[in-house]
Amino acid sequence: MPLAPAATTARDNQAFLAWLGTVPDPERRYSLATSALAEYQDMVSRLSAMRAGAVADAAAAQPVSQVAKRFAISRQRAHQLLNEAKLRATPAAQPKREAAGPPERKTP
Repeated sequence: MPLAPAATTARDNQAFLAWLGTVPDPERRYSLATSALAEYQDMVSRLSAMRAGAVADAAAAQPVSQVAKRFAISRQRAHQLLNEAKLRATPAAQPKREAAGPPERKTP
């Protein structure tokens, strides 16, 4: 099995953080950090969905207790991930994305 790209990404992340710490303009540093956070939060959400989906796929073929043992997690955690996968599969569970930017303020 080939090495996952996460090893390279971890080094890239450390280099980015080191570089970001050297950005002298606080506003630019803030903006860059905010952009990176948004990107990583999206990635974390997608990874979480993939992990939950993997548990759901495995649970389709074997009991959750066996899936938990196979993935080295508790049965409770396996059930949580399975429920998460079910919720994500339900269109009504998907949060609506709002337009970018803050809402307009009404002036009296």
